[in-house]
Amino acid sequence: MDSEQFKNFLFRTDILDASYPVKGAHVWLPYGFQFKKLVFNKLETMMADAGYKQYEFPRLMPGSSLRKIAATVKDFSQNVFWLKDGNKDTDIFLNPTGESGIYPMLHRWIKISSDLPIRLFQVGNTFRSHHRPYPLINSDESTPLLEGHGVFKTRQEVINEFEAVLKILEDMHNTLVIPYRMVTRLQWGNNPVSEKNISFESYFPPKNVNLNIGVAYLQNQIFSRIFDIKFENEAGKTEHTHQLTFGINERALAAMLAIHSDNYGLRLLPEFAPIQVVLIPKPKLHEDHGIEKYTKKITETIKARIYVDNNKNRTVKQKTNHWRERGVPLLLVVEPNDVQNQTIGVKTRTQNSWQTISADSIEQTILKYFSEVEKQIREDAETFLEEKIKIAKSRDELVNLVEQNYIVKFAYCGLAECGINLERNSVGEILGIGVKEKEHGKCIGCGNESSVVGYFSRRAQSP
Repeated sequence: MDSEQFKNFLFRTDILDASYPVKGAHVWLPYGFQFKKLVFNKLETMMADAGYKQYEFPRLMPGSSLRKIAATVKDFSQNVFWLKDGNKDTDIFLNPTGESGIYPMLHRWIKISSDLPIRLFQVGNTFRSHHRPYPLINSDESTPLLEGHGVFKTRQEVINEFEAVLKILEDMHNTLVIPYRMVTRLQWGNNPVSEKNISFESYFPPKNVNLNIGVAYLQNQIFSRIFDIKFENEAGKTEHTHQLTFGINERALAAMLAIHSDNYGLRLLPEFAPIQVVLIPKPKLHEDHGIEKYTKKITETIKARIYVDNNKNRTVKQKTNHWRERGVPLLLVVEPNDVQNQTIGVKTRTQNSWQTISADSIEQTILKYFSEVEKQIREDAETFLEEKIKIAKSRDELVNLVEQNYIVKFAYCGLAECGINLERNSVGEILGIGVKEKEHGKCIGCGNESSVVGYFSRRAQSP
């Protein structure tokens, strides 16, 4: 489905409504809101398990912070939303990301070496102006962003933590079953907000573009110098802190909803499905035949998020199609003969045929089916991304493949001048250099020996 069809699909499946009368904003509908909560609750737990403590900073930020960044990095003032008090301009803007609000507080909190390290994260809405906003991908109001910040005494400590952060992001993507390639973003042409930038690149089918999901920035002392974040070490000397930041936002939800879906609709992972099981009673000739009592017994046995569909205005087939489109992992049907035989009809979201199973040990059986659904979605997701990546042996081949909406893998020397030439008059850009990937041969841009793998594609507009 194309991008407009996908927006209509999200509305039809009760995920979100993109027709809100403010451009760049959307309404989370009940089913989608529960899905979002389940996903981000899991991510918050993973952050806590990794030693990061949750904070909540204001969405209102001081203009003084932006001016400090502008003096060293870049003037971002035209890309944020400034507030007015009536007709009077204020020196306050809405949070585009956390640095402008968090780092002034770190300046206040950190004084001596025992105040470090600090590992913190927050989850909340962010606001950035986009020329062509699209829900979940580059919304003017993103709902939400999970961002982590780490502050350390030494450069070696922050480098070590950066490796740990990459493992956190890998685990997050794997848990959400978002296929990705991890790349080192090239520094040329970018604002100097970090010494190193690793991004997790996937693909968004409705727009046929590469999609950055998670990102980690090794800032070292760039921002601690901007915001004068210092501590007194054990020798009595004052030093600037060493820092990093990383995050994952609602693009992860977009990737899950788009990549995991099929021609019938959504396919939700059992862990993140608002409704994990739908049970459909099927009485015969409007007589109960003990179905109501049997249904109650089944629902009391199942320790999952279950919904009993007793809608009298829909046939079993209509109910099945309705819940299949919404991605419910498991459908159950109870008919009169099931009551007598102590059985139940079962159909998973990743198979098209019904099976009849014994009601005995149904809880364990459901867990087995959940595992099968996740396994199939995981296999399909990885296959999907593999099929979207092609290898180019020449610049012409690279351009041709990008025009066909592929992510292109190629031998690259890694030099800025060569990269700029590859991007010139092309339909995409270099995404970065594959992390822990090696290539031996001639760079397709300049013919020099290459030792790294480059990735090239059309990229979705930044969030």
